[in-house]
Amino acid sequence: MTNIEVAQKIKSEGRTMMPIEHLENIAKAVEATKKLDGDMAEVGMWRGGSSKLIYLIGGKNLYSFDTFEGHPEVMDVDKISQYKGKHKADEEEVRAYLREHNEIHVYRGIFPENSYAIRNKKFSFVHIDTDIYTSTRSCIEFFYPRMCPGGIIMLDDYPTIPGVAKAIGEYFRDKSHIQINQLEVHQASIIIPKD
Repeated sequence: MTNIEVAQKIKSEGRTMMPIEHLENIAKAVEATKKLDGDMAEVGMWRGGSSKLIYLIGGKNLYSFDTFEGHPEVMDVDKISQYKGKHKADEEEVRAYLREHNEIHVYRGIFPENSYAIRNKKFSFVHIDTDIYTSTRSCIEFFYPRMCPGGIIMLDDYPTIPGVAKAIGEYFRDKSHIQINQLEVHQASIIIPKD
């Protein structure tokens, strides 16, 4: 199967809300980084579809995080207070869906409080899909210093959700050498410089 076919299969399984274009962009980014040293991570896995896609394309350790209780408390900047507690997922059902893939490690809780297992790791690919300011900010603060040269951070809902855009804008304000590549489908990628 091609990576695009894998993305289409994952979409057909009904375990992600992301449009197929998002999944295809994730597949391309994982493919571009899979030969790099470092593990992969995802924060905001919901029902596991995107985690399965990342693992099937990348083929190495993937650390996936979710509250499984929906979004935590939001701030005024998020303007999505109606999301608090929404997008819950059944943790055991997600674990069962991913069970045959032993290199997918699932962690419950609010990130980075639950990041104890990965604090000393390096990453080639990270997908952040948390929708809100505080979660996006804490994810980028955690992962950016742990990225391998040439690695990619993918952001969902950028720049359409105000909290996500604010968190990324603030963090990279004094890092003018970093380019945030806005994609046409409300996603962005950040490629870590090799120098």
